Amino acid sequence: IGIMSLLLRDRLVIDKLLIRGGELVIDNVLLNDTTELTRPSGTAEGALARIDIGEFQTDSLSFLLKGDSLNVCTLQAAFLVRHIGIPLDKDSLQPADIAYQIVNVAADSIWYAPEGGLYRYDVAGMRYADQNLQLDAIALKAVYPKYKFARHVGKQIDVFDLEVDSIRITGVPTPTPGDSLIEADRITIHRPSLHVFRDRRMPFIKDHIEQLPMTHF
Repeated sequence: IGIMSLLLRDRLVIDKLLIRGGELVIDNVLLNDTTELTRPSGTAEGALARIDIGEFQTDSLSFLLKGDSLNVCTLQAAFLVRHIGIPLDKDSLQPADIAYQIVNVAADSIWYAPEGGLYRYDVAGMRYADQNLQLDAIALKAVYPKYKFARHVGKQIDVFDLEVDSIRITGVPTPTPGDSLIEADRITIHRPSLHVFRDRRMPFIKDHIEQLPMTHF
């Protein structure tokens, strides 16, 4: 830890930060609280102006995202990130203000079920290293049984059941905060299986605008 930088430049410089095990819990209800925190403009005397971390690594971190009434996302993660720079001398810190370089990321037992959504997503494993991304055992499942799905929506609607053995994406650079476009050299999908069901006993009601494929993507 750079003591002189902390004393003379109001900057905390850490060479390496290693976290073993642990659990990270984020509560969406608390994050969406209407209580607004205000910060004075500029850096207060004695406050940190910047944090620099040369290397940040975890070996097995349990992540839990909590929603209003259920867990939204869970996973086990390990990662190595270098050259992290966090400026603290701004009125409001945005993700695009943070600099970093992702070296590798691994996650297992990924489970995601957005609140109010009709589907849940499962991924057995995810690996990112050397600009290559690998996803294993991906599944998209409806949260309701297929006959209850349409009754819940109240009209005819397609119910998707998707399983993919693996997806390989090569030549995909590390995304940076604020990126709206990610380019890759090649995407390979191994053994996809898609089953689509529609209960035609339900009324056919066309009260929505069908989105084009690019909008879905």
